[in-house]
Amino acid sequence: IISAGFSEVGNIKEEEEIKNIAKKHQMRIIGPNCAGIMNTVCNLFASIEVKALPGETAFITQSGALGGAVLMMTEELGFGFSKFVSYGNRCDVDEVDLIKYLEDDPQTKVIALYIEGLEEGRSFLAQAKKTVLKKPIVAIKAGKSKAGMRATSSHTGSLAGEDKIYDAAFKQTGILRVEGVEEMFDLCRGLIHYPEVKGNKIGV
Repeated sequence: IISAGFSEVGNIKEEEEIKNIAKKHQMRIIGPNCAGIMNTVCNLFASIEVKALPGETAFITQSGALGGAVLMMTEELGFGFSKFVSYGNRCDVDEVDLIKYLEDDPQTKVIALYIEGLEEGRSFLAQAKKTVLKKPIVAIKAGKSKAGMRATSSHTGSLAGEDKIYDAAFKQTGILRVEGVEEMFDLCRGLIHYPEVKGNKIGV
């Protein structure tokens, strides 16, 4: 559901109604207030953004606007994606579901994540801890300052939380945190082309 105007602006009742309809009919929902999804492996394009180039990184983002900017930037750089998911308000499918799915996706070597906040923090960290044993997760956490936290909260209705808590949790879990989009995809490119070093006899 790409349409906005739900919990991010206080219309919680309408979003709950969507959840109830989906549950009744055994449907899964991505959104609302998102930019859609893409799967370059099977040529699925259900998004309002520019079409992603094929690649081996999956990019999942709460912010549709940020996702669109990333797609335009990476197109110029020739960087592609296996999957692109903008999940917005996550009234049903959230980052935990997506990471769990991508953990066993053979076309995805690296997971890139942009989050504004977490609602199920313990579940997310538990799943991420399992996933990083199979493939790396590179993350941008928005809203480092108090002003930034307020902005992200108003954008997708997220619970932004104290940045230092996220920083510590990411380190403990093994998530590789970066500060910006360019750094994210430089790191993703490196992780795709250079496999994990085995053993402990390495000097830098």
